[in-house]
Amino acid sequence: MTHYPLLFRYQQAVEGNGFVARVEIRGRILAESTAEGFWFSGVNPGDPSGGGATLQEAYADFRKSLTEIIFDIALEGHGFEAFEREVSGLFDATDRESEVAWLRAVEEIRTVRTGENFTKLPRLTAEDPRWVKITEIVPAAANASENAVDPDPALAA
Repeated sequence: MTHYPLLFRYQQAVEGNGFVARVEIRGRILAESTAEGFWFSGVNPGDPSGGGATLQEAYADFRKSLTEIIFDIALEGHGFEAFEREVSGLFDATDRESEVAWLRAVEEIRTVRTGENFTKLPRLTAEDPRWVKITEIVPAAANASENAVDPDPALAA
């Protein structure tokens, strides 16, 4: 099994109980190449995971898992502040085992391997900032120009 450190961006509008919010995340994923395809484990946030026969399928499954978690938080929440607190906590819940493997994979990419399965992905420095931003959307101030399609993940090196 081979590990690859990835950075990802995520943006999703979320309707909650009495609020609408935009969730933006810049996080880390540990990708594993297996005989069956790929498995993605969240590092920041640590809870979501996903798999598939191809890199694209695994990434889509990971994003689906993350979206389902965020939607569940919105469903259980009691207003925007509680939602913001819970999603921030989700992001801060680092999977320490995956983080250790992610950092080890960064060093391998930098010193030994070239990321052979990921050569078409853009490369970013592994030190690229990670963050979560939750913004309440006031319906009168909503703006379609804020809509965005998240880019493919980038190989951290």
